[in-house]
Amino acid sequence: MACYGHGVFFGSGLFLLILGLFVDIGGFASQYWIYYKWQISSSKFEYHSGLWQTCHSIINDLYVDKRVWCCEDFEDTADWLKTVRAFGVLGIVLLLFAIVSGLLKIRLKDRPVVLIITVVLAFMSALCNIISVAVFARNYKDFFYHADNANFHFSFVFCVLSIVLGGVAGLSMIIDVFKRSSYSPI
Repeated sequence: MACYGHGVFFGSGLFLLILGLFVDIGGFASQYWIYYKWQISSSKFEYHSGLWQTCHSIINDLYVDKRVWCCEDFEDTADWLKTVRAFGVLGIVLLLFAIVSGLLKIRLKDRPVVLIITVVLAFMSALCNIISVAVFARNYKDFFYHADNANFHFSFVFCVLSIVLGGVAGLSMIIDVFKRSSYSPI
C-alpha cells in the first residue's frame, strides 16, 4: 500500500494529476504557443504568441545591438481562439476537480465511486485539452501574419504533455480499480 492505504497505481495517478495541473497552467498562461521569424531585406522580425498576448521584435542593420520586445494583448479575438481559451480553462478546472476528488478518495477508502469520479474527471480534462490544442493547431495560420514558417513552442508542448499526463493518470487509477479485489463492478 503506497498512498495512505491505497495502491501504488492510485498514488502514481494522483501524482501525475498534480504534475499535469502545474504543466497545464504553465502552458496555458504563457505566451509561447508559437514562435516564428522572417526577414525582409535588412530587417529581421521575431514573433512569439500565446492565447492572451503576442510579442514581436525587429532587428535591422542600423540597430544590431538593440532588441526590444513589444507585447500586446489581443484586442479582437477570433471565435476559434475563444474556443481554445474556453476549453483550456475547462480542462484546468476539471483537472483541479479530479485532484480534489482524488484527495477525497484518500479519506473515503471504502467508496469506489469516488475513484471512478476521479478517473472520469481526469479523462474529461484530457478531452477538453485535446479539443483546445486541436483547434489551435488547425487555425493558428489564419490568425498570425507569416505563420507559414511558425513552430509550436514550449507552451503548446506543455499543454500536449498535460493531455498525456492526465490520460496516463486516469489509466493508472483504472488499473488500481481492477487490481483491488474489494471493488465490486458497477
